[in-house]
Amino acid sequence: EFARSRGLPQLKHLLLPRTKGFLAAIKYFRTRDNPHVQHVYDLTMGCRHIPTGEINEIVPGLARMWEGSVKGEWDFHVHVERFAINDLPIEDKDIEKWLYERWEKKDQLLSGWKESWPGDKVEN
Repeated sequence: EFARSRGLPQLKHLLLPRTKGFLAAIKYFRTRDNPHVQHVYDLTMGCRHIPTGEINEIVPGLARMWEGSVKGEWDFHVHVERFAINDLPIEDKDIEKWLYERWEKKDQLLSGWKESWPGDKVEN
């Protein structure tokens, strides 16, 4: 309802991005005070519970992932894209638009993974 009432994308698998914090970070990264950060990485992670085949319905806790006790019970797929900060739009409204478009793409990736998990064999 929130997204629809504001003309924002209606996502199935994600919450909308927090644009103000992203805008503040990008503005800082573009300053001379911080010449070290030159790229933004967009990571989308999906997980499949092997015993049930559920994708992104049941999610292991970070502690279990960190300690490595998910082996054999979970499959993970991570999609990574890198964007040069200097290639991002300049104006706030254009950066927000770019970010919402990224989230729409992430949502489409997750939908696609529910249909066909990456790495599974396709039978003819």
